[in-house]
Amino acid sequence: MNADAIRWEPISGIGKNGNGMHIIPATAPAVAAGKGPFLEYPIWLSDTGRILVNVSCSPTLGFNGDTLRYAVSFDDEAPQTVNILADHSNKKWTQWVADNINISSSVHEIGRPGAHVLKYWMVDPGIVVQQITLDCGGVRKTYLGPPETQILHPL
Repeated sequence: MNADAIRWEPISGIGKNGNGMHIIPATAPAVAAGKGPFLEYPIWLSDTGRILVNVSCSPTLGFNGDTLRYAVSFDDEAPQTVNILADHSNKKWTQWVADNINISSSVHEIGRPGAHVLKYWMVDPGIVVQQITLDCGGVRKTYLGPPETQILHPL
């Protein structure tokens, strides 16, 4: 979904897995979580409980200060805002650049199994999303992350 003149655009050949998404124009104003454009992903969860949403972004300097935010929600829950620069130490920056990734997380409570919609909301422009990974427990840490899920049938 796009709000007014702000829209999502793909970037080919970026990051560890080759593709990413970002907001155009890069000078768009920040918006409140849940009020701007979002990406949505239909998913199927076979269980309830806590789920960790890991968002892998390209390393980005805090061009507006020490804050670069996005938000994540499931279904109609209130979006949770995440600041990818929460730890903006030199050590962290060095790690992000060396790995070509900045991974941030949010925790969500899933109350029922079945079909859900994950929404990734733009809050601040300037973030390039490379990958979104759901961890329901047991995802092993790897350099490239888990393989991309292939859609076998529409939900």
